[in-house]
Amino acid sequence: MMEFKIVFVKWIDSTYLKIDYCEPETEIESLKPKILYTVGFLVHEDSDCIVLCQDVEFNSETSRMVISIPKVSIKSYEIKKIKVKSFYKEK
Repeated sequence: MMEFKIVFVKWIDSTYLKIDYCEPETEIESLKPKILYTVGFLVHEDSDCIVLCQDVEFNSETSRMVISIPKVSIKSYEIKKIKVKSFYKEK
């Protein structure tokens, strides 16, 4: 049986405009931080951040598509332990 720690994070991310010139009256007011929801395998957690990833390789314990979310940006989060039978078997 394998056990995974899955983390669900609601957080605030910065936003930018990808434009050459900005009209202050129209575009600056719409440039606000965005609320994001991110889910993944828990890689690390400490007082500063939560690190999660999309992919894991069990043979080498490596992670891929890794993101570190600062705790100051996190509105809420939950970590769930999930046990799965016969999920990973070496072929």
